[in-house]
Amino acid sequence: MISFCRLALVSFACVVPCSVQGPSSAFANPASDGIRLNLIRSTTNATLSWPLPDGHVVLEWATSVNSKDWQSVSEMLAINNGYCEVTIPLDQGQRYFRLGRRLDEAGSPVITGPTNGFITAVLRSECTSAPTPPPRVGETVVGPDYVIRTVADGDPLDYEAAQRVVTDAIFESLMPLYCGLPHLTNSCVTNRVQWNLLTYDAGGNPRISGCAASGCDFHYCQVTNGYIIAMVSGESSSLPSLPPVGQVAVGADSVVMTIADGDPMNLEAAQRLASDAVFESLMSRYCALPRGTGNGQASGRARWKVVTYDSGGNPKLSTCAASGCDFHACAVSKGYITAVLRSECTSAPTPPPPVGETVVGPDYVIMTVADGDPLDYAAAQRVVTDAIFESLMPRYCGLSTGNTNTCVTDRVQWNLLTYDAGGNPRMSGSPTSGPGFHYFGPCPP
Repeated sequence: MISFCRLALVSFACVVPCSVQGPSSAFANPASDGIRLNLIRSTTNATLSWPLPDGHVVLEWATSVNSKDWQSVSEMLAINNGYCEVTIPLDQGQRYFRLGRRLDEAGSPVITGPTNGFITAVLRSECTSAPTPPPRVGETVVGPDYVIRTVADGDPLDYEAAQRVVTDAIFESLMPLYCGLPHLTNSCVTNRVQWNLLTYDAGGNPRISGCAASGCDFHYCQVTNGYIIAMVSGESSSLPSLPPVGQVAVGADSVVMTIADGDPMNLEAAQRLASDAVFESLMSRYCALPRGTGNGQASGRARWKVVTYDSGGNPKLSTCAASGCDFHACAVSKGYITAVLRSECTSAPTPPPPVGETVVGPDYVIMTVADGDPLDYAAAQRVVTDAIFESLMPRYCGLSTGNTNTCVTDRVQWNLLTYDAGGNPRMSGSPTSGPGFHYFGPCPP
């Protein structure tokens, strides 16, 4: 008989428990294997998901619970954090879904749908879609922002078998092809790439998208010319291993970023790449580190340097940032404790001002009240008093309400916001008087 496990009627976003319908070819009940079909509905779509099972599990649909014409879904299946997911549009009428393993009379699994398909290794960045059609088995295609190789002809719904076939060695062999793609402004090519296991049915339609067996981490193209490094380092610093291009690494009293793959002997060009804006962004990381001289700590006082290494990681040249060799000190030692007046649609202002200073933005007012622990909310509430918020009300009241692009209204939130020493928001809450809105009438002259 056929057992329907968790039939999901998408049109009404309900879930029907397992039931038994008449004698026919057997359909195993996945609930007995601990598999549950889940349903999450949005405005235009519904996402069906279930834990990644052992063996072959099929998601099918029909227009009636009693239908004898159940069909495999055509939508692509994705693997996400150990779950199989299929997103179904809600504009296709009433549909029921079932999940299970089809069995023959001997109780052995019967695979529905195509028995063969394309098992592929795809290297692509985050903004590249699944390439179609896939190449023939054993062939590789290099696209404008992807590389795809069909590794085998196999069951497109057997994800575990596909992971065993598409090995890390295959992905590694394709890395030079991807890293050789041109980095055009209108393409998705970057120096970091996803190793994507993609299966297609025999008709070339994408079925399952997931990660390599080694995981979902990004992989980076190797530096071929040399490392151009922006370095923020204190007097007692020790450096981390050189990161890939565009990435940041933290050492002892140091933060470094590889900003380009370039000529390590052209120091002038390296200085032009390492702008003050790059160093300012690294200071946010540096100052956010706990104070100290150990690994992952910072003294709070650092120089900005430009350093180059050859492609083997050997140091070549070093100089100060174009703006000079002065030390740069973190503005606070612990964190920023601030009072912010803003409406519901205003984001947390960044960066916060120095201690004791107030900044008036287009739709907010912020004052840094103290240098303190950004994770000690109770202490922050004791420092940021209602009197401080009251003193800032005239400034918020003076903001323009005539600009349709701002969030300024006649009611305002008193928001206690903390930031780490790098100026990154950490905690957001209300003062001790509570989270209520505050209103003002006509602004004083």
